[in-house]
Amino acid sequence: MPAARRNPRLAWVALVVVLALDAVSAYRATVQPASDVRTYRTWIAGPLPSWSVPGPYPIGADLLWWPLRWVHGSLVESNLWWLACCSVPVTLVACLVLWRTASRPVLAMTAWLLAAACLERSYWMRMEPVAALGALVMIVAVRRGRLAGSALALGAGALIKVWPVFLAPTAVLALLGRRGRAGRTASLRWLGWFVLPWAGYAVAILALRPPHPLTWFTFTLSRRTQVEAVAALPALWGMAAGSDSWTIRRLGGLDSTDVVFGPHLHGPRYLLQALGFVVLVLLAVRVVRRRQAAPDPTGTPDPAALSLVLATQVAMLVVIIFAGPVFSPQYLIWFAAPFSVAVGEGLLGREAVVWLVGCSVTFLEFPVLWPDLEKGDPLAVAVLTARDAVLLVLLALCLRRVRRATSTRATSRRGVTPAPDDGTVEVDGGTGHHRAERLG
Repeated sequence: MPAARRNPRLAWVALVVVLALDAVSAYRATVQPASDVRTYRTWIAGPLPSWSVPGPYPIGADLLWWPLRWVHGSLVESNLWWLACCSVPVTLVACLVLWRTASRPVLAMTAWLLAAACLERSYWMRMEPVAALGALVMIVAVRRGRLAGSALALGAGALIKVWPVFLAPTAVLALLGRRGRAGRTASLRWLGWFVLPWAGYAVAILALRPPHPLTWFTFTLSRRTQVEAVAALPALWGMAAGSDSWTIRRLGGLDSTDVVFGPHLHGPRYLLQALGFVVLVLLAVRVVRRRQAAPDPTGTPDPAALSLVLATQVAMLVVIIFAGPVFSPQYLIWFAAPFSVAVGEGLLGREAVVWLVGCSVTFLEFPVLWPDLEKGDPLAVAVLTARDAVLLVLLALCLRRVRRATSTRATSRRGVTPAPDDGTVEVDGGTGHHRAERLG
């Protein structure tokens, strides 16, 4: 496809505007009075967290923080170091990967950078972009059949933040599209490479026997219901209506976040977890059956298969977030990799727009209305509810796309694939590569 059609003039204009927004948001994140970087610096100032002392993240995060030991200036200087040495380089690498691999690289980069601009400090002053880069490399490498590189990238990302582990099933799903034994062999090889960094971590633990090597794991499983969690909404609306049955208190230590206290908090949480488990099982069964019934002999997913895999991945992430006791603003970065790849291939257009709307609403919730949310203000609770509603719409759109793609009426013939829901049709131009053409 000609470069002008892959990167239309309006796309370049949008990219320039988004870059300006990123500059403003990065500046605002740097000069903010409170920063997660301050917490990182506190954790790394003494013995190595999650190794010598209790810590909330695996060892990879502690290694990422290590240079903060030599930053002795103000908080703003620490933020500048993090921005210059972590967030900006990671973002540039992500854009480079998208530029080299996407069919529409300008649009793909714009999607990633717009999410960064909307989330502001939740992007620039957090570790999520590093793990998101690992997820991006995994998706791109799996599409190109590079098993070792994709698995190691995701495994390394999971050693920094645990959430990339949730993307492993979608990588296996993509590889199962190969015919027969080839698909199963590729999946097993991928899993072997994926667990390799974790195996090295386990060997180091067994050999060195640090006092607190798995605190991050037990902490992850025992977190209280955070104020932003979906399960906390009934309590928050009770507070907004004037009830004093619930209170919000900020905890220190590992769980340094605002937690809801009061009656009837476990019921919504357990209900969401049960519903999430059922949805994930049904989703997995339906998608696996479809992939096995219509495998891809080349190992490279066509656009319809890629759309199915990415929609499944997004749906899984939304379900896991909804069912969890914590829903921090930076969780929206989890979707940056699948949606940037999708936008770069002309797929999941509606879903990507909904995700970006969710990022914008999240910025209103944090940091704009955060002090009011801590008090149970009705407007702040309404904005938080709107964010959850947007993510619920995203989940519904992804499940609808998966249902259509896996229905018995869905067909896939060599050279022509079913038309995506966003008004595009995938055509084989005779070169063995697929491209998306707008109808009408």
